[in-house]
Amino acid sequence: MNKIISFTLASVLVVPNISANTVSSGLYNSTTQTYTIKENIHKIRPIASITKLFTAYTIIKSGVDLTEAVPLKGASSSRWNRNAQPIERIQLLHTMLMSSDNLAAESLANAHPGGFSQFLVDTNRLISELNLHNTTITDSTGLLSTNQSTIYDLNQFLIDTIANEPIIKSLSTTKQLTPTYKSTRSKTIQSIFNNTNNWINKLNNIILTKTGFTTPAGRCVAMLIYNNDTLYSLITLGNDSRKLRDRQIGNMIKQIH
Repeated sequence: MNKIISFTLASVLVVPNISANTVSSGLYNSTTQTYTIKENIHKIRPIASITKLFTAYTIIKSGVDLTEAVPLKGASSSRWNRNAQPIERIQLLHTMLMSSDNLAAESLANAHPGGFSQFLVDTNRLISELNLHNTTITDSTGLLSTNQSTIYDLNQFLIDTIANEPIIKSLSTTKQLTPTYKSTRSKTIQSIFNNTNNWINKLNNIILTKTGFTTPAGRCVAMLIYNNDTLYSLITLGNDSRKLRDRQIGNMIKQIH
């Protein structure tokens, strides 16, 4: 009997994929300045498309004209038609934040004053100024696993910085966007972009959302929720499925509603 139990336990412990106990999660109450939930909050790990919050912040802080049209330039697939005439930065920001469009993120970085290399310099300079000691950004999309941070740093970034950026908050929480624009042959095109976070359709008090996914990063999401006069940060990284990610967020939401 003991041998059977030992075999069963050994089998259970051999889990090849990311499991619940390796996930990083944090639920932070900005009023009490405490974590209600915290798991591996100092673990440095890939953050996938949560990177795009840093991209948006860099673009906005650069002072560029957000209504200026810039060319689509990058290697990623996209719902934007590649034959499009230049698109306004604000529209690229919108689709990058709400729909996690990678070509939009690449185009914004490539059109940054000084080009892509200067975009990276400026982004990491801002990160240093914000004292995010365990955060590094190496591209504008989050596709590279070297885009890394921790729950602790991301929470600080959301609460102290992004919570004060109305453009980023507003653009990230749109449910759907259907921009109409022109191709290089002046043909009218319309594309459909949907929000990548299904919680946006369930709650009306989400004031910021950004999802992310790559194989190294797992399923990730960062959110700000305002409830009962209190701002909460909800972040989870490294989930091996969307179901597990949603369960992590669902548990956090139960704590604040």
